[in-house]
Amino acid sequence: ESGARIVHCCGFDSIPHDGGGRHASRTSRPHVPAASAIRVRGYLKATGGFSGGTWHSALGIFKDLGKGDAQRESRDPSGRSIKKLDLGLHREPLVKSWGLPMPTIDPWMARRSARELEEYGPDFANGHFVCMPSLPAALALVAGVGVVVGLAQLEPTRKLLERVKDPGDGPSAEHRRKARF
Repeated sequence: ESGARIVHCCGFDSIPHDGGGRHASRTSRPHVPAASAIRVRGYLKATGGFSGGTWHSALGIFKDLGKGDAQRESRDPSGRSIKKLDLGLHREPLVKSWGLPMPTIDPWMARRSARELEEYGPDFANGHFVCMPSLPAALALVAGVGVVVGLAQLEPTRKLLERVKDPGDGPSAEHRRKARF
């Protein structure tokens, strides 16, 4: 009733991706017809490590991959379309990298904002991609993640994967100081 909203994802990726989607929507709207579709692709280049919480969240996502994406596409009563931008592995000249779809919650957060705010327009789609320097590197990452996804499907191997990092563990202060995104 008050208009308050709960922000339940506000970490490393969620804020830049969600804020970036809103910024792109706001800055592009004056330059495109009101009825035009807006497509936002977020690309991440990063060095560094990840936390135990991120590792455990990823394992949970991997475990549930076969259950589908409830937010893949939605329409509100006014007919606005908010959906996932389905681009597979692709070469993106603007970032001089291969873009590989990231299996993260961050695009969902941007789509949630787009459903809540009409300023995103009548037709909004977004996607989140990790930048890979070469096609072989991208394929190697896909293969590695594929193995982890497969192992996350079985409770005994998922329990072993959960031991790789504990929630709350993360890169050292020195490692974080050298990291960039």
